[in-house]
Amino acid sequence: MNYTRIADLHVHTDASDGACSVGEVISMAADAGLEIIAITDHDSVAAFDDLECNSRVEVIPGVELSADLAGREVHVLGYFLDPEDAELLAILRTLQQKRLARAHTILRKLSTQSIHIPPRDVLAAADGGAISRLHIAEILIDNGHSANLHQVFRDYLGPEGTAFVAKPHFEVDQAIAIIHRAGGAAVLAHPHNNFTFEEVASFAEAGLDGVEAHYVRHSARDVRRWLDVAAKLHLVPTGGSDFHGRRITDTPIGAMRVERKTVEDLFERSGHNAVRRIS
Repeated sequence: MNYTRIADLHVHTDASDGACSVGEVISMAADAGLEIIAITDHDSVAAFDDLECNSRVEVIPGVELSADLAGREVHVLGYFLDPEDAELLAILRTLQQKRLARAHTILRKLSTQSIHIPPRDVLAAADGGAISRLHIAEILIDNGHSANLHQVFRDYLGPEGTAFVAKPHFEVDQAIAIIHRAGGAAVLAHPHNNFTFEEVASFAEAGLDGVEAHYVRHSARDVRRWLDVAAKLHLVPTGGSDFHGRRITDTPIGAMRVERKTVEDLFERSGHNAVRRIS
């Protein structure tokens, strides 16, 4: 069995805040030598509506949900879920409506600072996908209000920014349960140094299946720490590039990869959840 690093398990398309269509993403993944990718758009599984079979790259259906832990944002990735699950689709439709409302509130806050962005410009940037702060960030940079992504989130869109608007969240256990009910495996995304062992242990008790130990912005020390946490809590250590393809987030697809065994372990965990869903 081949256990080389051939999978990127954190990829976004233009169904949320990525710049590339699912077809373009698959083509780039193949050119990068990837055999498996997971498409994990924010609050959307619409990419799978346009998915065509490609013999060169296997595509895992996924999603990225936002949750809340005492005022801190927690991202939970779902893998091998059913993108046609009726309950999941209903929840995602509601989340996308809330994203639109949030964008309007952000634009109103910016307008009080003499920064006027027509809502149609944000809708055009999203091009039918789930609206994200990245779409607004790109416009702010293009219009000369910030030099780069760090500045735009520091000054305007991040938690300390003057136009920040919190996104509606689930509790972490609710996000995990939504993914499980759709037959998927739930993974804590890009944990950095944001969580204590005890907090992640509480997620594991709620059914968390994995942790994104291999992340493109993790240091070697971060990776070692999260591999250790995963081993102690019997979680699958996953990884991915968090590819968006936008010029302000320039991490290439495949910049972080994991082995086929990681994919198999995730698939096994998702299988247990699917059995629970139908039993």
